[in-house]
Amino acid sequence: MGFGPKQSQNLVAELQRSLREPIDDWRFIASFGIPHLGRGDSRKLLNNYELSELPNLTSSDIESLDSFGPLKSPRIATELRATWPLIESMMNLGFKLTGATSTLEASQTSPIKGLNIVFTGKMVTARNTLQDEAIKLGATPQSTVTSKTDMLVMGDNVGSKKIAAAEGHGTKILSEQDYLKLISEDLSISEPEPEPQPESTNENQLNLFA
Repeated sequence: MGFGPKQSQNLVAELQRSLREPIDDWRFIASFGIPHLGRGDSRKLLNNYELSELPNLTSSDIESLDSFGPLKSPRIATELRATWPLIESMMNLGFKLTGATSTLEASQTSPIKGLNIVFTGKMVTARNTLQDEAIKLGATPQSTVTSKTDMLVMGDNVGSKKIAAAEGHGTKILSEQDYLKLISEDLSISEPEPEPQPESTNENQLNLFA
């Protein structure tokens, strides 16, 4: 694959780190690059089926879920079966995979279950924390406001165009504080973490299952 000595060293270090730290099962599956099965669809699939069930799913099983249509469902079922020996061999290395059971339980009475949410602006709570917690409550984080966005959660310094787009689509707009109050009964939120500052990118650094 053309890895140099430094890249090979980083890859080994990243694999070792991944074996020590828990990994969401949907991130694990998404990392195999199966066509039509990115992070969002991997998460939806594993919110409804156990990891061990994936190689035996039929196209009908997959198509029964929201957002999985008749065109991509057969391809996903075929590719899962074809890729499963590789997936299973990687699982046997000892990755600490975490399932979606807690997500399903938490989302049953969630006020944001099924909603598409955009988090924008300078937040008190780290944005990736808000996004992860929204997923646990059955919502789908988005990066931009579209006609399918149900809620815009704003911090400070939000651009007027984004607000105008949300208003134009009839999207509900909440401050970060109001959003946290809305979900507080369904998810206990710890003390806010400061939003991390951007770090410089190093092309030699690898991040598996990000």
